[in-house]
Amino acid sequence: MSKIKTNLNLSKRIISQYELNADVTTVNNIGDSGFYNTLSNTIYLSETYNSYDEFLLTLLHEICHALDQKRLGKKFIKKYNQASQVATHYGLNAHDYNKWEIRAEKWAKKEYNSGKL
Repeated sequence: MSKIKTNLNLSKRIISQYELNADVTTVNNIGDSGFYNTLSNTIYLSETYNSYDEFLLTLLHEICHALDQKRLGKKFIKKYNQASQVATHYGLNAHDYNKWEIRAEKWAKKEYNSGKL
């Protein structure tokens, strides 16, 4: 199966729909994922994805983190780190069981299925 290349112009348009001024760029060798950097207000996406759906869900997931940062400011990273510590305390993966990651995943799916895009 061939991979699709990340469309940065589309990514920027979608980000602006959520009234964010976050930057977006691609990174090689991060697998089929992405991440949001709170310090630089930048969404980093993989250069390629297995499908258009995977690309959009990843972008939306990272947009959720950017929206959390916009809403909570510096408190977001503190709360995010606390949630990672709670997961680790219970012997769980700090990322996969972080309540902010779970919330972003649910939000991304809800937005994707809403038909807004």
